[in-house]
Amino acid sequence: MQDETKYTEIAKNLLNKLGEHTYVVISNSMFPFIKKQDKVICFKKEVFEIKKYDIIAFHNRQNLEVPLVHRVIKIIKKDNKIFFKTKGDNSLSSDKELIEYNQIIGVVNQIIQNKSVKNLDKTYFKIYSLFVYFIMSVFNLFKSFFIKVKNLVKKEKKVKVDDDLIVLRQSVLTKVDDWLDITAQSADILSPLIKENTAICDVSFGGGYCEESFNFIRKKTEVDYKTINQKTDNKYDVLICSRVINVVENYEKRQQIYNYLVSILKDNGKILISYINQKNNVFLRLKRSFYKFVTDYNGPLSDDITYNDIFVAKQIAPKIIYSELIKNNIKVLKKTEHNNSIIFVCSK
Repeated sequence: MQDETKYTEIAKNLLNKLGEHTYVVISNSMFPFIKKQDKVICFKKEVFEIKKYDIIAFHNRQNLEVPLVHRVIKIIKKDNKIFFKTKGDNSLSSDKELIEYNQIIGVVNQIIQNKSVKNLDKTYFKIYSLFVYFIMSVFNLFKSFFIKVKNLVKKEKKVKVDDDLIVLRQSVLTKVDDWLDITAQSADILSPLIKENTAICDVSFGGGYCEESFNFIRKKTEVDYKTINQKTDNKYDVLICSRVINVVENYEKRQQIYNYLVSILKDNGKILISYINQKNNVFLRLKRSFYKFVTDYNGPLSDDITYNDIFVAKQIAPKIIYSELIKNNIKVLKKTEHNNSIIFVCSK
């Protein structure tokens, strides 16, 4: 009987080995228990074997290529199905998407950090894992509170924008070299995406066709034009949104852009979003001393490009736009940075 039990356990271990998966962690969302570049080994388990606070590797529907490694914080039974609510220990909030069993690759069994190994089968590491989770939960609670306080104190202010002067603002905002650089790069990126019957649309707040669109119009390629929130039943293969982000004053307006782009894009379509990430400097201030585009703006943020405290354009780090795109369910396929030019190629 003992031999039978022994061989049964050996057989189970062999089956588990067949379901073994190894990944290198690419983010610090589980820091400090799991760090970026750590290697994790996980094993497939039955759905009823997955417990609350287990760390799992799974595929998020927004990104099927790169698996996520997060902790199960809640198990939900709904409509005769079991769902898993997950969260990174170092994340301020839980993941939006509930995970189904068929998305789970496996439960993390070992974490390899340099030459040390954390074996989660051992009681010590299980307790340590839970301790880290609860400490980080308290830390993130305080962090969220301070962020809310900070946002109340330093909040993006709404700006009145004279939409008739958007093109003029863009031309004053952008150096000639930057304009030529971003136009050439965008055209090169767009060219492979545009075939004979590709439905293309240029999208802006009313500034007319961008130079990238004219590049294709000159070659007898038909390019449609829409302003943000213009009602249409048309869906497009390629959307061109060039330097529109430069002339909107807050996240709410940028979100308006993202929502509209998604609403008129075909399921397998592509979006090109480009902007100039040019910081404020004395030469820009002098150049803009002859213009006054916006009124009733009392207090620009320190990174806004301004003239005499009047809003002209946002200076936005690429990582901020990247996070906003992901937040608005837009998948970033490619990001290009060159001098002051920032270009994203995206899909749904």
